[in-house]
Parts: sequence; structure tokens; C-alpha cells
Amino acid sequence: MDWSNIVSLAFSAIGCVTGCAALVQTHNANKIAEKSLGVGEEANMLSSESNGLSSDANQIGENANLIAGRSVEVTSDQRTYEWAAQFDAKTGVMAVINDCGFSASDVRVVVRMEDETIGDVHADDVAGFKQVEFELPLVCEKLREETAKRSEFVIGPVFVRLDIYVSWITNLGMHRSIHSKQGFSYTKRKKILS
Repeated sequence: MDWSNIVSLAFSAIGCVTGCAALVQTHNANKIAEKSLGVGEEANMLSSESNGLSSDANQIGENANLIAGRSVEVTSDQRTYEWAAQFDAKTGVMAVINDCGFSASDVRVVVRMEDETIGDVHADDVAGFKQVEFELPLVCEKLREETAKRSEFVIGPVFVRLDIYVSWITNLGMHRSIHSKQGFSYTKRKKILS
């Protein structure tokens, strides 16, 4: 064997060892690459979840701003609405009057006598100092009954007690309501509801 074969054999052995080491290192690098790919995919999923949570947080913030704005409107709506009622015993018509300068929307008036609803009316809009009218024939009947029961020795007018409920929405969108107990007689008088 000559020296050139020995040198070739030595270089071949070194090349074989180097190739095996390169093969091992390539295998390790592939394993690390697979792990980093898994970590990257997990990071992408976490990033997507984070974006979703951020979107939800933004929506909650928008809702909170809307609620805060609405509460400012509510506290600034300190207008005083005044309502009055007038009953005409001749015609049996009750007028419920928006007795202030502010308009009201979605107005509902319910009149009860002795725990029975005898009138229920709705108006989309009632401008300031305008009224809602409706008939209450049962009040006229009750006035006649009470008058017939009276003896000639009793002095004073005959009254019928009514519960009047008024609900409405203010100009700024606030829901308001009042309840008042009033006595009505043959005399046509304007009664302030409070």
C-alpha cells in the first residue's frame, strides 16, 4: 500500500465522519425547525385570540362611552313638565292638558275609578299647552248615582274620585310618569296633576 492510498483512506474516513456528523446535525436542525414551526403556529393562534379580545375591549369601550353620553343627557334633562285635567260633566269629556311649554311624545293617559280602568288613551305627540281629550261616560253615570243618593239636607257638591296616570317621553328621550288622585264634579274646573 502506498502512501497515496493511505492518505486517500484517511481523507475518506474524515469525510465519512464529517458526513455522519452533518447528518446528525441536520436531523437536530430539523427537529428544532419543527418545534419552532409549532411555536410559530401557537403564537399565531394566541395573536388571533389577542386580536379578538382587543376587538371585544374596543366594543365594550364604545358601549361605555354611549352609556356615559346617555347619562349626561339624563342628568341634563331637568325640565319640569306640568299636567292638568279638566272634566266636562255636560259632555262627559275629560281633557288632560300638557300645561307647560315643552312637547311630550308617546303620551299615555289611564283613568281609573274604584279600581277599574274607565279610560285609556294614547297620543304620539302632545305639544306644549295642548291637550288629549277622551270620553268618560261612566263618570257622568257615577255623578248621577251619587246625586240621587244624597238627601236634601246634605250641602256641597258631589265628587267622583279618579286616579289619573300620565306617562310620556321628554324631548331628550327620558321616560317620565305621574299619578294623581283627583275629585271631579259637575263644575268644570282645571285640576293640577302632581
